[in-house]
Amino acid sequence: MQLIREAHDRIRDKIIAHPVMTSEVLDGLAGNRLYLKCENLQKAGAFKARGATHAVFFADRRTGR
Repeated sequence: MQLIREAHDRIRDKIIAHPVMTSEVLDGLAGNRLYLKCENLQKAGAFKARGATHAVFFADRRTGR
């Protein structure tokens, strides 16, 4: 858990807290309640913004750059 906290601390000012959304149409099609995690709303407009940002800052720390 400590590693997760450290990763979050490294990228917290680079990411936004995105909403979790629902859709009645998709719920009906699935026959269940669905929750959509909208990573596409990140500043970079990408689903991998958190992982990529962490990797860059972690690599900088490991290489001393």
